[in-house]
Amino acid sequence: MKSLSPELQAAIENAYDTFARYPRSAHVSGCPCCISEEDHKALNSAPLGELTSSDLERYTNKAMTTWGGVEDFKHFLPRILELIATDTPLTGYSEIIAGKLVYADWNMWLEPERRAVTLFLNAWWQSERWDARNVETCLATLDCAGCDISKQLREWWEDDSPDSRQCIIEFLASQVDVLTQGKSPSPFWSEEGTKTLKTWFHKVVQVPVLLSLALEHPTDSEYELYAIASMRLGSSVADTWFEEYQARYLI
Repeated sequence: MKSLSPELQAAIENAYDTFARYPRSAHVSGCPCCISEEDHKALNSAPLGELTSSDLERYTNKAMTTWGGVEDFKHFLPRILELIATDTPLTGYSEIIAGKLVYADWNMWLEPERRAVTLFLNAWWQSERWDARNVETCLATLDCAGCDISKQLREWWEDDSPDSRQCIIEFLASQVDVLTQGKSPSPFWSEEGTKTLKTWFHKVVQVPVLLSLALEHPTDSEYELYAIASMRLGSSVADTWFEEYQARYLI
């Protein structure tokens, strides 16, 4: 289980407090063709704060479409958000939850409820942006929730610390086909979110800064960085940088 930053812990506690006004139904109604008694037992197997990802997996996939309503979803939401932040969710778990938020028209909820969701999403991003393995999932989730990710991306670049910039290199390397070959990110991304990501790459990210950083702090993504430099700066600049990089670290 991941440790939480104070900001993320506070956001989760705020979500519990905010949505405490929605009690758990004795029996969350669901389509009998889709929801079994075993599913119901899992959902009621523990107090809210003790439910596991396995207990909630079936519900999160069926919430509001064939199982329960918006108020039921609001009851379980704090624990679902907590598991996103602390557990190792199944692929697509957080993006599915984001889609459920949109399905529930969360931007039309009461102001404290909207603030609680926004507070969590922002705190989660600030926590995850230091780990390139999780950045794509986090950004895709924000995008799925209908958030404009341009602010997060802009502020990420504005943090010029070596650790932050190194994480950007690793993230860009993981998205090299998206950025250099016009492919799309994961299927969860919206067209607008994909456009925002590519605009940030082309208009905000300063590739020479990343090349200079890599010369001082070697990276495992030198070939992907070379491909990015070739696209943005031309093959001559990329070749010169790679020759210097090779001389320092690869030969």
